[in-house]
Amino acid sequence: MATFRCKLLGPGLAVALLASSCGGSTDTSEGATEVESESTATQATEVSDTTETANTEPEASAPAGDAEAQVLELEFSALEPGAYLVETIGAPFTVTIPNGFWVQPNANGLTVLTDKDSRGPGDRDIVFLRSSGMSDPAEPSVWFGDLDELFPNDLDAWLAGIPDGIVSAGPSMATLGGLEATTFDVFVDPSTECSEEECISFATNRLVNWAGFATDINYRVFWIDGDDESPVVVVIGDGGDETFLDTAAGVLESVEFMSIGPNPIPSEGNLWELGIESPVPAGSVTLPIGPGVTFEISDDLFIAQRPGWAGLFPEAAGEVDIFFPTTAHDGSVTDSPEAVIDAINSAEGHSAEATGTRIVAGVEATEIAITGPGSFSGDAILNPDEATDVDGWRSPPSGIMWVIPTDGGIAVVTAEFGEASATELVTALAGEVLDSLSIG
Repeated sequence: MATFRCKLLGPGLAVALLASSCGGSTDTSEGATEVESESTATQATEVSDTTETANTEPEASAPAGDAEAQVLELEFSALEPGAYLVETIGAPFTVTIPNGFWVQPNANGLTVLTDKDSRGPGDRDIVFLRSSGMSDPAEPSVWFGDLDELFPNDLDAWLAGIPDGIVSAGPSMATLGGLEATTFDVFVDPSTECSEEECISFATNRLVNWAGFATDINYRVFWIDGDDESPVVVVIGDGGDETFLDTAAGVLESVEFMSIGPNPIPSEGNLWELGIESPVPAGSVTLPIGPGVTFEISDDLFIAQRPGWAGLFPEAAGEVDIFFPTTAHDGSVTDSPEAVIDAINSAEGHSAEATGTRIVAGVEATEIAITGPGSFSGDAILNPDEATDVDGWRSPPSGIMWVIPTDGGIAVVTAEFGEASATELVTALAGEVLDSLSIG
């Protein structure tokens, strides 16, 4: 995996590229789109969604033993059984995780817990997210990004307006984590006409992530009204294994919410400038990674971000990465092209060789040909200051790397190819970035 933390990014080839190395979540077959992070560049006009702390926010009593819960900071990792505190969605809660569970995405207002054998979205997972708006109930198969505006967060109106053949049971009232919730079951018949991206769209958080329903999967949904804050949405997908609904119910019985605070995805502003992964329109782009970078892109793109790293995803099985490595997998300092080459070559199954130079950001950059294992996988090879040993750069099967000297160390731009067919498009995108890049 070339990115610092592999991320399920939504419809299209970005999913196949990224999900392929997220241990325990690799299926990218059609219909496996129950919860995603957005990878299309078309944005909908957003429904206003306040992010100010309200005095009337719903509250639940702090759970017994809360002090013993460890903060869940991992992503795409197996979990040890025990109590965890989840703070990602802006509505902190504790949960007791049984044996055999993984955490998948756990950032940007989205937390996904899965069975260890889950192979993709909707397959034995429990999804926690916030909603900034909903799909059009009259045409729920239309993807959010194709709407002129999102439907307001009015679950009753949405349920009253959707076609028959989606909700299979409910709605009814329930209690989840000490808070009142509306719950209902969903089963979308395989004969249902589906949109290109997914079958039935449900709720999204500014197109950064969203929940929807694929065919032939049983879902159970919980909707907690946030009053003056964004609703909390919890979705269980059984992946065709109906016993998982009981397993997930046991997990949810342990949940205790502390409060519903502001949505971690702001309701206004350019999300990418705040370090939040999002669709980005063509033009000049400024990202807050390292000392800050600015570059030009000619097409709308999805850009993912983590501390010290950004990944640009065109409609191809590849990506362009920008990051600022300081150390290698063996602890050595990566402050020169030679150090980077040595670090890659010392990793089993990897190779790197300098092939030339070019001017980038007004200085001479070293071009390096890189190869890795047959997939975006393996241990992290290069790490920025902000990254841990699970968050570093992983080599693609093949690609090109440019190492750029800066006042504070080095910057790296890569063109990474998951498939040979991606080479031309990804190389062209990297060229746009390199030709226009400014650092700091």
